[in-house]
Amino acid sequence: MSERTMVTPLGYTLLKHKKEQLEEVIRATQEGLADMTQGDSGDGFQDSFLLDTQMTVQRMDYELREITRLLEEIDIIEPPQQVNVVSLGHKIMLTLTYPSGESEALIVVLTASPELSLVEEHLLNGELPISSCSALGNAIYGKTSGSEFSYEIESGMVQGRLLKIEVWQPAFEIMEGALARSEFNDLQSELPKQTRPI
Repeated sequence: MSERTMVTPLGYTLLKHKKEQLEEVIRATQEGLADMTQGDSGDGFQDSFLLDTQMTVQRMDYELREITRLLEEIDIIEPPQQVNVVSLGHKIMLTLTYPSGESEALIVVLTASPELSLVEEHLLNGELPISSCSALGNAIYGKTSGSEFSYEIESGMVQGRLLKIEVWQPAFEIMEGALARSEFNDLQSELPKQTRPI
């Protein structure tokens, strides 16, 4: 049996919305394709356009199947009980020193890989989403505030220190209606203009 994927409530909600929007866009596009194929064929541009649109629908259908599978394997996490120990749903302020000697301070939000690209619009200026499976995410997971850590990159070892850990509030606040329209518009922009539903 495979290991269950842990995500925040926000990540789960975003994945559900993405699934619903893919279903809607695929349905509308397929209806548009059906209408177009009933007309005159033989126009090279139209045939090429239809083929491109069908390929786009196939890619979206594949993404839909992956999200559907993922939603069946997800466990939604509760807000972290130990605020001072890094886990999913935390916002962490840290410093990094690279092998070159350069240093920087970062504010990172630790998320599960499936929700990584979806949470970006909920981040504040300067917050960076990182996966718990990334080198940095793996290095800080389970550490406490004030802890030092390191991880390897191609040019050597990166040294770091955790400055502050807190719960990333958006991860645990469900915002049902606010997400749907912007994500639907993003999906719409992937389609050729002639097949966009009105």
